[in-house]
Amino acid sequence: MLDEKQLFQIKHMSLGEIQDGHFQEYNQKIKLINSNDSSIVINKGQKKIFSIEIDKIVDQTPEIIDSCCNICLKICSQMFECSNCLTMYCYNCSILLQEASQNCFYCKNVLKLQNTIKNLQTLINESKYQCTYYLNGCREISTLNNLQTHENQCTYKTQVKIEEADLKKQEECPQQLKEQNKVKIIKKEIQKPTRIQPQRNKRKKNFFYDDY
Repeated sequence: MLDEKQLFQIKHMSLGEIQDGHFQEYNQKIKLINSNDSSIVINKGQKKIFSIEIDKIVDQTPEIIDSCCNICLKICSQMFECSNCLTMYCYNCSILLQEASQNCFYCKNVLKLQNTIKNLQTLINESKYQCTYYLNGCREISTLNNLQTHENQCTYKTQVKIEEADLKKQEECPQQLKEQNKVKIIKKEIQKPTRIQPQRNKRKKNFFYDDY
């Protein structure tokens, strides 16, 4: 009999030795869940919960990377999966999906959500994450729940993000070059009469001597 940890390992192909009957037992368990129709329905109007991008995960193991939401590619403290194809959804996208299409984003069947395997949710909750404002200079690393509390009062939150500032500089750079080029051209035009005039006089002088 497979325990929950082994089911988790089979799902993510990380079990060292998988016997022939393991996948059959795994599929039977999924069918049993489906037959019980224990799907989760999230009421409309529910508030969004804290989520974070997967690139903020400190230790990016294959299991936790695979556990991100298949729509927004984020992770939150309450992850669900489609009971039919086991596609992962975060709480926030589950709300939108149930309101919008009622179908699974991946298998296209009627969406029936179930809580993800306990071991996986524990892994998500206990993993370490960087603060969202890391690029602003914050070096806080914490668990998901503690990170939410930190980010609400993070002193780097009010600063302009570095990548946004860089993008603005890149956008302004061509305009600055244009202005600099204009100044150079104007200066060049101003200097032209003083340089060209002696040449004109020389040509006139040569023309005079050529005629006589």
